Amino acid sequence: MSDRKVKAYLELVPGRDKKVELLVVGDVPGSAEFKAERPFSDYAGNFLRETLTDIVSSIPSFTYLFRSRPPNDDISAFFRSRRDRDGELLGGKYIAASARADVRALHNLILRHRPEKILTLGVIPLWALTGQCNPKDRNKVPSGISQFRGSTYLFEGIPVISTYDPAEVCKTYQTNWIFRNDLRRLNRKKDLFENTSYSILQNPRTIVGNIYHDLLGNNPVRNIAVDIETSQSQISC
Repeated sequence: MSDRKVKAYLELVPGRDKKVELLVVGDVPGSAEFKAERPFSDYAGNFLRETLTDIVSSIPSFTYLFRSRPPNDDISAFFRSRRDRDGELLGGKYIAASARADVRALHNLILRHRPEKILTLGVIPLWALTGQCNPKDRNKVPSGISQFRGSTYLFEGIPVISTYDPAEVCKTYQTNWIFRNDLRRLNRKKDLFENTSYSILQNPRTIVGNIYHDLLGNNPVRNIAVDIETSQSQISC
C-alpha cells in the first residue's frame, strides 16, 4: 500500500479547523476497507455506521489503531512475548516496534484533534489508549472486552468508552443489545463522563453478602442478581 493510502487510513477525521465530536477507533482496517479506501465499509462497518446514525447524536469520525494489515490477517503478529528482543512493554503486553509507532501516531492524532468522546471497538484499541486488558490472560494479545465494555475510562482527560467489535456483534446475536446499550451511553452529557466523587466499596463481596442476609434472611432462595456500576475499573455503586 502507498504512503498516501496509509496516511489516509490514519487521519480519517475532519480538518484541524473542525471540531471532532466522536472518534471511533477500530483495531485494523479489513481487506474491504483497503480496497475501497474507505473506513468501515464492509458489512460489519456498514452495520456500525447505521447503528451509530440510529442511536448516537454525535457526528462520528473514524480511524484505526494499526495502519497496515498483519500477515495472514493474524493480529497477533503485531505483538511479542517478553522473550522477543524487538518487543516493547506497553500496558502489560509486549508490542512489536513497528506497531508501537502506530500506537504513538494514534495518541498524537487524538491529542491534535481533542475529540469530545472516544469509542473503541474491541479491547485492543482500548488497551492502546488506557492499558486496560485482562491481566490474568497469558496470551500475548490483549483480551477481555467483556470485562471492560460499557465502562468509562480517560485518555488525557478525554472520556473513552469501549464496546464489542461490530464484526463480533454481527456474528453473535446475544451481544447486539449490549452493543446498542453501550452506544447509548455516548448520548450522555459531557459532565457525566468526567470523574465523579464516588464512595468506593472496598469489599463488595462482604457488602453484597450482608444485603443478601438482610433482605432474604432464612428465605430459601439460592440465587440473587446484583446490578453494579463501575468507574475507573472500580465498583462505584
